[in-house]
Amino acid sequence: FWILSPDPTDDQNYRFGIMDEAGKLNINTATPAQLQLLPNMDSTLAESMKDWRDADDETTNGAETTVYNTLANPYNAKNLPFESLEELRLVNGYSDDIMFGVDLNRNGVIESYEQQSDGSAVLSTGLSSTNDTRGIFNYLTAWSVEANTTVDGKDRTNVNDGLSAVQKAFTGVSTISSRRTGEITNRLAASYARPPGGGNGAAAATQIFTSIGAFYAASGMTSDEFRQVADLFTVTKDKTIVGKVNVNTAPLQVLVALGLQQTDAESLISAQIGQPSIGTISTTNVPTIAWVYETLGASKANKIAPFITARSFQYSADIVAVSGDGRAFKRVRIVVDTTYSPAKIVYRRDLTSLGWPLDPQIQTDLRAGQFERSTQGNTTR
Repeated sequence: FWILSPDPTDDQNYRFGIMDEAGKLNINTATPAQLQLLPNMDSTLAESMKDWRDADDETTNGAETTVYNTLANPYNAKNLPFESLEELRLVNGYSDDIMFGVDLNRNGVIESYEQQSDGSAVLSTGLSSTNDTRGIFNYLTAWSVEANTTVDGKDRTNVNDGLSAVQKAFTGVSTISSRRTGEITNRLAASYARPPGGGNGAAAATQIFTSIGAFYAASGMTSDEFRQVADLFTVTKDKTIVGKVNVNTAPLQVLVALGLQQTDAESLISAQIGQPSIGTISTTNVPTIAWVYETLGASKANKIAPFITARSFQYSADIVAVSGDGRAFKRVRIVVDTTYSPAKIVYRRDLTSLGWPLDPQIQTDLRAGQFERSTQGNTTR
């Protein structure tokens, strides 16, 4: 068997491994402005996606129930969260061209027959933040969510509850000296003394920090200090946090969609090397977004900080299994949610009907008893 995944920089290369769903834009939280920055995206679809999941508050180019009721087979806008990417087919402006491009078998590789699928050769190189022959499917998810608790399940301290709450949380961090804790909280005091909208003190500080990144930038902590305490803090009272993008695993196209210039997104892609990614979270290894501030500087990092995280709990696998004689195969895509114990498959779709998604020579050699796993299991076109 193989587990396929798209190469974010090359549509001619087979790539393998599970995918981090948190490295994508969540269609239940992404704004139309963010969605429109995805490769090949249509503004009508972007705004209609928001209208589909929200209450009836139609956007300029979007659609609500009044639009869907005019169809030959009318239906109402859902006005509730999306449950899968397939649900997008119901949304005004949707097309397979936008979603999948010319990647007819959805394996992340544009084969020769797909390049000729519309009767003319399709440019299949030079992928960028604005162009992808495989559409937007690989940059979207409906499943990214994390519990608003520490790694070991304890309640976090909301930094917007006031300076005293922050000071109390620091008292339990033995690795940061009391002197240094005093320096950090003294620096934070200025932010709590000037809450938005006027007023003074903790009671008026409900909107002091819109992200933990902004809290980090104001605190003057080093990245190592922040790594020791980041998991203790939050900026919301919500029990779960939906749709944050894992900046440690997000591809260039998603980082640009968050609002970064391409050069800044490229800087983050370079700096991602060595950052914790899939399966690295533990009580002794809690990834943070401090490196984003080190790479971009506080001003640029603060702009995307409300939309990013360094944790992931949902992963997808596009699995292809073939019989030893090469005469039969099966392909399914699943999404596994590890917030459940044990982990739970929350989505499954059979993709076998899309056809064999790997090099045809693999099947030929299997049938002839000549398959060599070491070379054909890691095919590069």
